[in-house]
This record gives sequence, structure tokens and C-alpha cells, in this order.
Amino acid sequence: MLVVRREPLRDYERVLVATDFSATATRALRAALDGFPTASHCLVHVHALGHAAGGELAAGVAPADIERHRAQEREAAQRNLQAYVAYADYLAAGNVRTLAREGYPASVLLEEASAQSADLLVVGKHGAGALEERLLGSVTLNLLHHAPCDVLLVP
Repeated sequence: MLVVRREPLRDYERVLVATDFSATATRALRAALDGFPTASHCLVHVHALGHAAGGELAAGVAPADIERHRAQEREAAQRNLQAYVAYADYLAAGNVRTLAREGYPASVLLEEASAQSADLLVVGKHGAGALEERLLGSVTLNLLHHAPCDVLLVP
């Protein structure tokens, strides 16, 4: 499903693709690469960190140790992302930029779409029950409602 914000003036040039490393995300990446081969592609993985930081500070863990742990997690996420894009489409791997970011997925993806002036945000849509679809915190619903660009949902 393609949600178009305004009448297109040109082909998509800057495509942002979200991934959680799932099979659905792999289909989304392949759809972006196949559907928009001349565009610049950036694959973004958002990882959650920091939840434990408050508890670690309360437990007496030094802030420097917490930051070192977070840096290690960021490096691991970037390595995993690079391996994933090579697995998802090894022929295109050299032409896909990768970005691992920490935070809440919807917020980070919206920030990146704006910062990169993305024309299109591509997201894999996981199957969900009626209750999940109604939750206000749904990442997909947030992206559909607030993305500054067109959004392609890939089943």
C-alpha cells in the first residue's frame, strides 16, 4: 500500500527503509531496491537502549561504564545491520547506506525522514490482530500519520 502525501513531481530519489531484521523487513528492502533502482537507499535499524541506564545509575554503575556499554551496543547494531543488508540483497549491498540509531522506532524514523529529506519511507507491515491495530502507540500508524513523505507499506 502506497500512501501519497502530495502529487509526485519526479521519481523517488531518496528512499528510507526501516528494518527490524525480520522477513517482512527483508521484503520491504527488496521492494524498495527493485521498485526504485535509481534512488539513493538508506536502511535504518532502530535499537532500544537506555532502559537499563537509570537502574544502572541507581545501582552505582559509573556513567562512563554505561556509556561504554552503549557504544558497544551501537557498534554491534551497525555490524548486524551491515551483515543484514548483505544477506538481504548482496548485489545491492554496496549501494545501500546503513544507519543504526537508538530510540523509539517511530520517532527515530520520522526524524531521519526529515533530516534526510526522504521522498519515500518503506516499512514492512507485520500481520496484526484488531487489538494491536487499535493501539495508539503502533509504529506503523505513527509513521502513516506523521511521515513528512510518502509511505510504502510492504506486507
